[in-house]
Amino acid sequence: AMIQKCEESGDVAETISDFYSSSTHVKPPPKTMLSNYDVDKFLHELAQLTREQDQIPLLRKITEKSTVNDLRMFIRLIQKDLVNISTISF
Repeated sequence: AMIQKCEESGDVAETISDFYSSSTHVKPPPKTMLSNYDVDKFLHELAQLTREQDQIPLLRKITEKSTVNDLRMFIRLIQKDLVNISTISF
């Protein structure tokens, strides 16, 4: 269902935040608990982890502290970083 919705909308961040808002496993906090420093720290930590199995616990930690909008913006920041990396020539 998530992949189909993502393919239809073309917006990964929006799709994930929609599913997060209706999740029965993890309830988003009603108010943001993250500062800009926290987000920057999470992004830096995530960049240091190269294996998916190492990234998952950090992404869970981030998700549990994120409102729906926080998570949407966090995903957009990750996507932007990935796009910027792909334009770097080696």
